[in-house]
Amino acid sequence: MIEKVKLMGISMLHNNSLYLQPTLFTKFASLINFRALCFTLIILVSFLLGGCQSNVKTSTTLDPSVLAKTSLFTEQQDSDYKKALSLLNNKNYSDAESLLLKLSKQVPGHSGPWANLGLLNLVQKKPVEAEKFVKAALKINPKMSQALNLMGLIATHNRDIKAAENYYIQAINSKKGYSNAHYNLALLYDIYLQDIRKAAVQYRFYLQSIDHEDKITLSWVEQLERTLKR
Repeated sequence: MIEKVKLMGISMLHNNSLYLQPTLFTKFASLINFRALCFTLIILVSFLLGGCQSNVKTSTTLDPSVLAKTSLFTEQQDSDYKKALSLLNNKNYSDAESLLLKLSKQVPGHSGPWANLGLLNLVQKKPVEAEKFVKAALKINPKMSQALNLMGLIATHNRDIKAAENYYIQAINSKKGYSNAHYNLALLYDIYLQDIRKAAVQYRFYLQSIDHEDKITLSWVEQLERTLKR
């Protein structure tokens, strides 16, 4: 079972956002239980591992930041990579996987294909396989924020909460204002560790770093902050 968190859809490792946007709820009466339920990762990432940027909801998209090494691609390989990311974003996992595997063999020193293969497997609920690919990406680029965020999701799935916390913090340190990792870390504190103060801080960082309005999260964090004042 995979946890539901902002799975930075790695915008196809072009960018680097990896998080699943939480299902939004309109009533806070049962919000806590609903959040816990939703924490069963709907890994239809809102940001594919192509670049892992933050496009929310249930679409898959990665940020262009992971494309730091795109220069290693030939023109044809770059075209194939973009096509693979598009396929991944449209949930055509089989064809996306074929292209990414081909690219990982042609250009093994590019972290993008490996990270996206990790995301692809995670979305298909194959965390063991996902971890192998993500670790391969991190071996090439240890500071790849999207991959670190993915490792946080995998660690959460494995109930290794301390490791998950460390991965999210590393992701945030690697990419300032990385909304996906801030959100996932907030959920970790909120749901698993029940540290309301830390959760509220991370939700606020998340809200400050996104370029769209998230009324549900804003209402939730305001409720948490009111609780802290009591």
